[in-house]
Amino acid sequence: MSAPVRGTGRMPRLPGPAPATGRSALPHRARAASLMDDLETDPDRSRSAVSPGEVVKVLTGRDHLWWKCCREALLSDPGWLFQQQSEQWRTFINDTVADDATTGPNPADSPYLVARALAAPPDGQQRSLDALAPAAQRWRESGLLSAGIVFDPFVIPDQAMPDVPERVRSRLARLQSRAEDPAEGTLGVLALLLAGARFREHRAVRVSVVFGRSDDVPGAVQEQEDGVTGVLELRELPGGPKGLFPDPLTMAGVRSSGPAFGQSLAHAWQASPWRAAGRCVVWRITLTDQRSGLRTIGGGSLGVAFALGLRELFRRPLGHRPSLAGLRAAVYGFRSRTAVTGRLDADQRIQPVGGLDGKLRAVGRKDWRLVAPEGNRSQVSQPPPPGLRFAATLKQAEKYARQWRTGRLLTVAVVIAVAVGTGVVVSTMESADAERRNTAARLADLSSTLIRSDVGLAQLFAAQAYHYDKTPETRAALFRSVTASPHRVTSLAAGGTVSATAASGDGHTIVAGTADGSVVAWSLPTDPTKAHRRTVARLDRPVLMIATDEGGRVGAAIDDRTLRIWPATRFSRSLRIPAEERPAAVAVSPSGRYVAAVTDTEALDSPRLRLLDLRTGDSRSVVLDDLSLPPSSVTIPDDGQVVLFDGGYGAWQRRTLPGLDRTGGSTVGFGTADYAAALSADGKYFTYTNADTWLPLWRTSGRPNIDRPALVAETRGKPPLSLALSADGSRAAQAADTTIYVAPSVQPDQDRAAPTELTGAGPITRGTLAFIGSDSERLLSASGDLITLWDLSQRSRIGVGSKSFIPSSCNACSSPWIAVRPDGRHVAVTDGNGTSLTVQRLGANVTRRYTEKTTELGRAPYSPPLWSPDGKHLIVISAEDDSARIVSTAAGHPVTGTWAAPDDPLQLADPPASLRYTPDGRSVVEVTGSGTVLVREATTGAIRTNVPGPAHMAPTANGPTALPPGYAAIQKDAGHAAVIDFARRQVRVVDIADGRVRKIRGSEPTGVAFVGDDLLIQRKSGELEVWNAAGSTRTGTLRGLSDLAAGPVTNDRDTIVEMDSEGVATFIDYPSGHLLGTLPLPEGTKPSSVGLAFSPDGDELVSATEADGNDASTLDIGQIYNWQTETDAWLHTACSSAGRELTEKVWRQHTRTPAPSELRCPG
Repeated sequence: MSAPVRGTGRMPRLPGPAPATGRSALPHRARAASLMDDLETDPDRSRSAVSPGEVVKVLTGRDHLWWKCCREALLSDPGWLFQQQSEQWRTFINDTVADDATTGPNPADSPYLVARALAAPPDGQQRSLDALAPAAQRWRESGLLSAGIVFDPFVIPDQAMPDVPERVRSRLARLQSRAEDPAEGTLGVLALLLAGARFREHRAVRVSVVFGRSDDVPGAVQEQEDGVTGVLELRELPGGPKGLFPDPLTMAGVRSSGPAFGQSLAHAWQASPWRAAGRCVVWRITLTDQRSGLRTIGGGSLGVAFALGLRELFRRPLGHRPSLAGLRAAVYGFRSRTAVTGRLDADQRIQPVGGLDGKLRAVGRKDWRLVAPEGNRSQVSQPPPPGLRFAATLKQAEKYARQWRTGRLLTVAVVIAVAVGTGVVVSTMESADAERRNTAARLADLSSTLIRSDVGLAQLFAAQAYHYDKTPETRAALFRSVTASPHRVTSLAAGGTVSATAASGDGHTIVAGTADGSVVAWSLPTDPTKAHRRTVARLDRPVLMIATDEGGRVGAAIDDRTLRIWPATRFSRSLRIPAEERPAAVAVSPSGRYVAAVTDTEALDSPRLRLLDLRTGDSRSVVLDDLSLPPSSVTIPDDGQVVLFDGGYGAWQRRTLPGLDRTGGSTVGFGTADYAAALSADGKYFTYTNADTWLPLWRTSGRPNIDRPALVAETRGKPPLSLALSADGSRAAQAADTTIYVAPSVQPDQDRAAPTELTGAGPITRGTLAFIGSDSERLLSASGDLITLWDLSQRSRIGVGSKSFIPSSCNACSSPWIAVRPDGRHVAVTDGNGTSLTVQRLGANVTRRYTEKTTELGRAPYSPPLWSPDGKHLIVISAEDDSARIVSTAAGHPVTGTWAAPDDPLQLADPPASLRYTPDGRSVVEVTGSGTVLVREATTGAIRTNVPGPAHMAPTANGPTALPPGYAAIQKDAGHAAVIDFARRQVRVVDIADGRVRKIRGSEPTGVAFVGDDLLIQRKSGELEVWNAAGSTRTGTLRGLSDLAAGPVTNDRDTIVEMDSEGVATFIDYPSGHLLGTLPLPEGTKPSSVGLAFSPDGDELVSATEADGNDASTLDIGQIYNWQTETDAWLHTACSSAGRELTEKVWRQHTRTPAPSELRCPG
């Protein structure tokens, strides 16, 4: 019998069956299963020395086998995480772990639960994330988290994890958005490592340390307690949470004896350059003098070691290239046999530690040196022991902790001497080239860290990175910057720090006020990046509020002394503010006739409402004696009424125009935790926030109750900086830090929709968030001297779309077929049912299209369309008998030719799956659903070559054997064709010239494509194989999608695109295989709802999404989008939508290097 589980008196719960033999690709699980099998097959240990405790040590000890199993499953077999075997293993580990184990209780939980959260299906994501709460609480109680370091959420680390599956990346984003403190940030570090993130190479720093197990403030411990020696290791994790975090693998189960340790971490962080750099540093401590692991850390004596290590880590070079910093680390590094001890206070001064005698005994046993605080000198007998040094400052401690590595220094000196003596000198050109590449890598990395906080700045640095060095990595940085925050349109420079904003009711004009008193306006063209700024008014002090009429022609602005109206007329100066009053709010009627201003006095008497009629010059005023505070918002919905709103107490009033008679009003009574408030432009709704996760909206009618709002909206973000309601109150927006959260307002008894996150806005200026126009789709925000425009209806800055007639298809039908005309301006689309053909122009808001469709029930005559090389004709081949019509693009679309149906005595349909003209334009290559390859005369359809497919793929009387897009491909020069034989799990490659067929076997193929002279084969396993075009030689393997729904498609040059089952397109650089990034496409009702194709020149990707078959209101209308895929187009987008140029100050601030002479965006 095996040993009972500790504390239970029962046998351990053994795991389920081992993986099947076909899972050899999961070596860590196979190893764990082997250990478990030893227990199950030999429970009395008669033939083996293994015990449950020893198995658990292997699983959770230094090898981290359990963590590796979870990571392996997440990336390759996520379903296992939700199966019985994984749960049994988890329970076995938690029940068997010893009471004194350094891993702490339930060591299997953190990696297992985090992996489940990253693998959970959509309907289970929330439950999996909620299950992480106990793990986060254990980190909060550990005492290992730095106290006082401001936690910033981490960004989705595309560059840190180039090969992570998109399904994992999307769930990682969800986990990231929930992280609110360092404990949840530590789980975020674990999630990154599980998902494939790697620590930055050559950036690990190790400092020898000695410390106690209990609080080591002087006088707090017994001097008889021996210290513990070990090594502190710090590493940088790109893309991780900003701050200093314990290694979640090795430090789980470790505790500190009190708050001093967390304070020492905070002081060390403040004393290092990382505080301003804002990156993620992960630390761990390994013991050097004990067989048992680390369980407790006492006091703050590691503060100096952390500070020295962080400084050294910051100096290390980012890459492998030679540098002075790298040379310095190699020849003048920390002594491996010199330990450091010392507390650090908030002023970066070294303070004495307790238990120094015990620490001296510990380093004495190791024959180490010790650097101790100067304040401990009096506690040591004189003369001090050899090898003991006292330091009063960090600089002095660093000097004593370092040593010259003479051997390495001599080696470097000899190499230099030989190089100089033999005339081998590195040329200035090579040095400059290396520096250029290094700069590009650093700029690309910098761009990725800025994406969530400031997209415009991320675009500028990414553009510079690509300009410096055109590599897959810098190309990826550029792509990710222009696809991040897809609803961001552009930024506009206001010429000064923005203090107030407004937009006209028709949405064509926006206005901004600046801190220097300028009021500037933009008329928004169709392309807002081309908007030009003009100055419309000037005030003497910072602008507090702005208002405009419906068309943006008449406006008013106030500072704390003055009201200014534009354009200047003989009546515009008639509304004068007495010297003892100060303006508090202003509004302009939609017609531009009325200007209303609220004023108050220094004595805080009752506020006053003043009104000016710009047509007659009449003005009047009324004292608002029933309001204790001046209204913070005023709106004039029409020329008959004005609505006032006090965001402090929630009081509102409605008054008539021009009489200013009160017709309604009440006070809701907001609480003291009032961060921001807003009033809708139509005056019907108002709201406020107390930093909760939802917003209440009340109507300005009757006497609204604070506990019964009329509408509610979901929101996020703390602390709120600004609120805005759409003109009709249908949407609410809240700004916090660098993100805007926009959500629809609904009835209180309805489910609140999650808000749309508008990220990368830069630090948003308080009170500058506003909706544009009346459509509730567009917004503006301000950050510094920039106005940023947002459009919720915009899907991407690199894509435009329009509606198209694409009926929904059956669940078993293929995705839509797409053919782009050679000029790249028009597209032909056949729906997945094969019942319609639509031809239309590519672009935004296209309304003219040519459509033909069958009305006969049961018929599906349309197959993939094919454009003629000159783009003047379209060959429409029948899916029923392989005949064809040649349709002209001239007016009326006349039929100018036909193909006769091939002779087929059985009359069995064999529809085409892929079509391509030969380079001379005289013939068409056709691959049919049966795997047959035909070469047909382009004008008559006569068959010149026929290479039959395999017998088992031949058409039958049960219906056509249609192949979905991606199952067949033809090389651009028509030299070879490839088709998937699904039944035999092989790819047939046909040499079209001689008819030779070569079969490529392997795991299940899901897609094929040609790129130049190479053949790509996507496997179900996720491997994307690269073969020569003939299929005779495999030349490489890339990482593709395991859940392929569309593709692969290529631009026959440098880009591969695949779409997964959730409608997300993955862009892969070719031939490097580097992941460029992902792009969510217009979603359909099923994975096969979306078709993909590149334009003939490869500069654009076209997607076609069929209509929603579950929504009768769509009337068979789907969407066609064309996406820019040419890198120069990405550069242009990055530069034009950034709204600014890099400056020397910004460059130095973010790169810590001198700025180059040329900073203009290269696009």
